[in-house]
Amino acid sequence: MGKQINALTTTRGVAAIMVVIFHFGWIYFPFNRFTNFFQHGALAVGYFFILSGFVLYTAHREKSIVYADYIRKRIARIVPVYLFALAFFVCLSYHYSGFSFTPYNIKLIVVHALLLQAYIPDYAMNLNIPAWTLSVEMCFYLLFPFFLVILKRNTKFFIVMTIVLYLSSQIIHLHYFPLRHVLSSNIIDTVMFSPLIHINQFLIGMFGGYLFGKIGLPNRKYGWLALTMFVIIVFLMAFMPQSLSCHAGLIAPVFMLFILSLSVSNPRILNIRPLVFIGEISYGIYILQMPVFMWLDNLNIRYLHIDKQRFFYFFFCMLVLVASMSYYFFENPIRKKINSLNFGRKSNQADPPVR
Repeated sequence: MGKQINALTTTRGVAAIMVVIFHFGWIYFPFNRFTNFFQHGALAVGYFFILSGFVLYTAHREKSIVYADYIRKRIARIVPVYLFALAFFVCLSYHYSGFSFTPYNIKLIVVHALLLQAYIPDYAMNLNIPAWTLSVEMCFYLLFPFFLVILKRNTKFFIVMTIVLYLSSQIIHLHYFPLRHVLSSNIIDTVMFSPLIHINQFLIGMFGGYLFGKIGLPNRKYGWLALTMFVIIVFLMAFMPQSLSCHAGLIAPVFMLFILSLSVSNPRILNIRPLVFIGEISYGIYILQMPVFMWLDNLNIRYLHIDKQRFFYFFFCMLVLVASMSYYFFENPIRKKINSLNFGRKSNQADPPVR
């Protein structure tokens, strides 16, 4: 992997926090003073998809990919904590909500464990709700080496493909989104959660990584560009009508330019160690938010009796603590262990490289 760009790591943490506020905190002070802005916090999900494409391209643009080795590292990155969060959520649901292990629920658990829920209508938003994005992300991981080949060998075709997928995704999504309350879940879940709807964002991120490779070494004199893009994003989130859905990546090009400008300028303020640390534990913050909330909410109802606004801040602090512990004592050690495995043979002998 290439050298980490701390500014991007910091924004990953900010994006994870935006999703948490969107799910649990936008009705509380001070977020309720900027309701429209924080109600668009789900846009951070699209930001993750774009950032993923950007980072993966940047890390592998000068490498040959051994597919089996590459996939093993991607699994090591997301699956252990994902499965832990799923098991945590199911156990809490069983204990607090009467979740029973019926044939349907067992099937539901298996589908989620295999990261397939985004492909099946009525499954994406069951159990640990934020996990649907990891189902989509795993699709991107599986396809990335092939997209990389296309981008390296035929850049014009890659650009045309990305534009076509972007436009078709917006047309389909914006056509069906206003009808989401009257159409069948088969249609709505497809245009909301299917990897096919979101893959344009990943490809736009990859193209941003390609542009970054052409620009060369970072230069902080371009910090004004990052600030400009940030102001544009804040303006869009603050004033965009709720009836206009950006869920399929409508403002993905803006996010891509923001990521590109941050990578070029790498502002010092986003390199502050506490901010970078929040970015490093952001995956735990994101994927553990639902089970931690369920655990603490039931604890609060039974024993603590904290009012709802104070409870949100208590929950958020505990979420950061749990994500930190997960990062140091579970996520990192397990990832390193899986990455060290070679299954009895050298990784460069596992598959022919994808070039």
